[in-house]
Amino acid sequence: MPAPSTLQRTDPWRPALLTGLLAVLLPVVVCAVAAAAATQHLGLDTLRIGARAWLLAVGASIDVSGAKISLLPLGGTVLAAVVAAAVVRVAARDGADDAMGFGAISGGVAGALAAVLSAVTSTSSVSTSFVRAAFGAFVVVGAGAAVSMALRHPASRRFPAQVRPFVPALAAGLRAAGAVVAIAFVLVMIVAASRVQAAADLWAALNPGYLGGLVLGALCLLALPTLVAWALAIILGPGIALGADTRVDIAGVDVGVLPAFPPLAILPDPGPFADVVVVLMAVPVLAAAWAGWRLVDRLATERLLERVGHAALAGATAGLLLASIAVSGHGAIGPGLLAEAGPPVLSTLLIAIGTMSVGGALGGLASHYRGARADSE
Repeated sequence: MPAPSTLQRTDPWRPALLTGLLAVLLPVVVCAVAAAAATQHLGLDTLRIGARAWLLAVGASIDVSGAKISLLPLGGTVLAAVVAAAVVRVAARDGADDAMGFGAISGGVAGALAAVLSAVTSTSSVSTSFVRAAFGAFVVVGAGAAVSMALRHPASRRFPAQVRPFVPALAAGLRAAGAVVAIAFVLVMIVAASRVQAAADLWAALNPGYLGGLVLGALCLLALPTLVAWALAIILGPGIALGADTRVDIAGVDVGVLPAFPPLAILPDPGPFADVVVVLMAVPVLAAAWAGWRLVDRLATERLLERVGHAALAGATAGLLLASIAVSGHGAIGPGLLAEAGPPVLSTLLIAIGTMSVGGALGGLASHYRGARADSE
């Protein structure tokens, strides 16, 4: 029987390499075509615009004549990850042995290409962050590819032996975080529905025209995930700042001068909120407690400290995920009014992880003693 060739041994790498390549080239081409359609010109400048749009979506900051744009456009980030996930369906139909390894290879390829794009598209007046481009592409494309592979091919879900005992707690934390994100999304939609007229007035004042309206509409849709991230920051407690004069937290709104961007019309009128709004701060803690409560019944151990520890880990995981989403809405959107936007990073992380780990532990503790009392009866 002939020995396998080197080409055959490297075959498992090919789908991951192809995924990373296509996950970069496809959205860059689409962005370049959109730029060409908007400017009615196809050339090197439109190719640069397409590449910069994708780099910004995966987390690269952009300096334009001294004005820095570092706020992560979460809508574009989600689209970039979805493209990577969709490419997996074509480039890796036969699956892979390890979803995490597959995602790491795909993300590595994307990160290398992003670094090249950052270098070749930088000019004296417009430049992108080399490091943030490479790291962001690695994370976004790698995560999208890994999740897609894990969902399509369950056999590829492999965890290190040291991590496996904690997988139930991590999964419980993920579900709790998802529940809080869903609640934040619903709140944003409710507030947005009540502020439709204010947004319409801003749109009319801008008078973008037909083609400009399409571009502005796309930007408004892409801004929606960032609004949800800001809502999470408000629910978690630290709140958000929009420039030096505008702050929104669970107590109320203090609004200064803001740019005429329709999604910003979602901000309520200045003044304190009703006292009942403070109840929203209990939502993340209750979600963590719910996760800890349900987790304890699934654990093989009956030792109190181990059960409470796993429940606290579930809460801390949920807090870390929610805080990561919230602080992704922190950054600059140019000079002047929005040179600083979003929640404070450190306090958001500390508050979310701390309060939700305590909530998870309390839920696990209550579930443990509930089970113990049921057994005694």
